[in-house]
Amino acid sequence: MSTKVLPLFYSPLGFQKLTVSSSAVGFTLPSVVPTIRAVTVTVETNSIRYRLDGTDPDTSTGHLLYDGDVFDITNVNSILAFKAIAVSSDATIQITYYGGGGP
Repeated sequence: MSTKVLPLFYSPLGFQKLTVSSSAVGFTLPSVVPTIRAVTVTVETNSIRYRLDGTDPDTSTGHLLYDGDVFDITNVNSILAFKAIAVSSDATIQITYYGGGGP
């Protein structure tokens, strides 16, 4: 398993626990959207599929993630376009939003 490290100048701006079900959902962004630079997502309970192009995934289309997977999104447009759906039973994703200065 590889571990990515976000830049040191990023600071947590918010946290969200989101249920992913049979309808595609995106992030409920905190009110500081213009300063969000990255998110870390942890998948819990069941598998999900996600897309970063603004199109809704379905149970057989999109990137597949399993219970326990953790990933980062470090592109603002991808964060805004993120959509996820549960593959079978409801899943939970835990999201930390980051912002900060730097390059």
